[in-house]
Amino acid sequence: MTADLANAFKLDSPSGTFVNEILPKSVAARAGIRAGNELIPLNDTPIGSFAELRAKEGSVAPDTALQIGLLRNGKPMNVTVILENHALASVQGKTLTPTLARTSLSPGAIQKTSGICSDTLENRSPAAQIGLHKADLVIGVNHLHTRNIAALRSALVGDPPVIALHLIRGGEGMYLLRR
Repeated sequence: MTADLANAFKLDSPSGTFVNEILPKSVAARAGIRAGNELIPLNDTPIGSFAELRAKEGSVAPDTALQIGLLRNGKPMNVTVILENHALASVQGKTLTPTLARTSLSPGAIQKTSGICSDTLENRSPAAQIGLHKADLVIGVNHLHTRNIAALRSALVGDPPVIALHLIRGGEGMYLLRR
């Protein structure tokens, strides 16, 4: 929420996260969140930005009920959002960052360590050029744990200029760096 948006919506201060768009049939739409709402506390914790919201969402287990405060037309209200389990979902890497273009990723685990597995990887893709291999398990990005796709997406918000992928390959931990 910027000062200009807060002023336009006649809000006291630019706090929280402004909802620009809600996808039809999404978890947010089913909870009653609408475009133009300002999200305020999430389970009694203030939300300062969209990146912060994504990070908090990624750290919560699927099927968890989250209490979200929001302002609609200047009036405070609360909604309950129940996060869905996307455990079987896969994602195309290009939707996360150009570094992961021409890869497909899905949740995975090695022994008891959860992360994101690189299912397919084109030989000359940006990810292959920095050293990612098929079946690598990405368990962190820039010191943030990535147990699921939501956490990976959150860690890559804004396509950081430097990406340090923490992964497990052949039972060994290692880092790959993209500048």
